[in-house]
Amino acid sequence: MKIKEYTQIIAQKFPFELMENYDNSGEQLMFPNCELKAVFLCLDITGDTVSEALENGANLIITHHPLFFKHIKNIDESDPASKNLIELISNRISVISLHTNLDKIFCRKLEEKLDLKHLDVLFPENCGQIGLGTISETSEEIALKDFLAYISKKLRTSFLVYGGDESKKIKRVALLNGSGGKDVEKIVHFHHPDCIITGDVNYHGMNSAIENGVVVIDAGHFATEFQLLEFLKDELSDHFEKSFPQNKNQIIISKTQKNPFKVYIQNE
Repeated sequence: MKIKEYTQIIAQKFPFELMENYDNSGEQLMFPNCELKAVFLCLDITGDTVSEALENGANLIITHHPLFFKHIKNIDESDPASKNLIELISNRISVISLHTNLDKIFCRKLEEKLDLKHLDVLFPENCGQIGLGTISETSEEIALKDFLAYISKKLRTSFLVYGGDESKKIKRVALLNGSGGKDVEKIVHFHHPDCIITGDVNYHGMNSAIENGVVVIDAGHFATEFQLLEFLKDELSDHFEKSFPQNKNQIIISKTQKNPFKVYIQNE
């Protein structure tokens, strides 16, 4: 199978028409007539993920965050981003990115992973059938302390940043993976949840939510999105194994990509 044939399958499953206007999902770097060897999945193109893809013999990388999101003004091999691009081209590795088009499909899967009952789409489009984020309910009211422990375990993260009334009981939940923190005030105003789970929350958004009696859990950009690589692998494996019955398990999730944030707590 040619890379261009496999990318057509990807485009059918995760239509690029779903992406947000500001986004740049789709084909980033293509060698369309190369025979597909293996597929490597990661959130970002970094020196580590490029090396890992090469070690695994992959010649197609699928990222979540686009390789080209801002304008490139020059290429200089002393710059890490330029070096990665040169390495990809030198080894004829194609790159395709599934960003907000994948988010709109993945959000329901993340909701299921957290065992939340779906109520609505957070930011709906196409008559409310699809969109970014979800509004959900827990099966029963749960104390904030217990809910934090539950979310930490489900998202496999060792830390959560949160704010709000410690005595709050959680029932109605707004869920928005990635950089949804910028929309906290909008979510509070239009949806009035008990709790918002998202990433990249800023100071003013947190304060505003607390003033309105809403708990905000900043689980982090990484923890709310790395899970989508497992979902993506499951969605793409059937097509790969039908085309490569003698060469199964050639969709590889990055093992080197880690949460870039660490927490330092000073002991008293």
